[in-house]
Amino acid sequence: MEALLIGLVPALGWGLQVLSMQKVGGITQNKLMGVVTATLIFAIVVWIFGEPIIWSPTLIAAALINGICWTVAQFLQVRAFELIGVSKAYPIVTGLTLACNTLLGVLFFKDWIASWQFMCGVPALLLLIVGVWLTTFTEKKEEVHGNAKLGMIFVLLSSLTYIAYASIGKFFTVDGWQMVVPQSIVMFVATLILCVLTMGKSVGDKDTGVFGKKTFANLLSGLFFAIANFTLLISIQMNGLAVGWTLSQMAVVVATLGALLFLKEKKTRKELIYVLSGVGCVVIGGLMVGATKM
Repeated sequence: MEALLIGLVPALGWGLQVLSMQKVGGITQNKLMGVVTATLIFAIVVWIFGEPIIWSPTLIAAALINGICWTVAQFLQVRAFELIGVSKAYPIVTGLTLACNTLLGVLFFKDWIASWQFMCGVPALLLLIVGVWLTTFTEKKEEVHGNAKLGMIFVLLSSLTYIAYASIGKFFTVDGWQMVVPQSIVMFVATLILCVLTMGKSVGDKDTGVFGKKTFANLLSGLFFAIANFTLLISIQMNGLAVGWTLSQMAVVVATLGALLFLKEKKTRKELIYVLSGVGCVVIGGLMVGATKM
């Protein structure tokens, strides 16, 4: 029970991170720099009061791949939020990463062994796929949030890179506590380079520059992410990749409902029914995957 409760902490943290980021605002780069700055500070605090880091080529390789994949995935996801909205983009990312990471956990890490786990898990994967399909429904031909086609491309690409981010520590069999600081350093450096390269002349702007006011305003979003990221590493070790990632993705409930209620993202009545039905399928499918660990 303790392991499953720890596994739900990332769900709350990521859901609040997404809402906080969109509410505070700023350009994509401000949101990303706010998140990684807070994450690095959090990691240093953990390092000071936690176990010493035992540096090794394996740890460095895992941190590099993990941190770079996260940077690319987060950049694409934030852009997708800005183009098509949180309530549409987040459930799709959730469903795709859930299905793919569950399959990785089953195929490579033997997260499912007994026949009952497959009997429960396979229908769960089908529910996840149905849930993703439902959330993509759009009644109007014109997308109110911007370039829908580009937004969907960003969603798909971010999903692929998030899969690598979630599973790389498990592939390298790296301890979650050891990964926190190296991963955060890579995230910060990779994000800083990406932001400088994509911002042009606005790098030094006092409001929306790399370290402008909007970046520091997004430190709260970073705190939510740091807590979620830290507990996810621990959860995957305790629960396995399939269940650990699945529980974390219950953030879709917090993010989607929050986007509709607090960010005031508009949906037609029919779109709302489809989106909420899709989220329901993703949640039920996710809980069924979680049940395979019990």
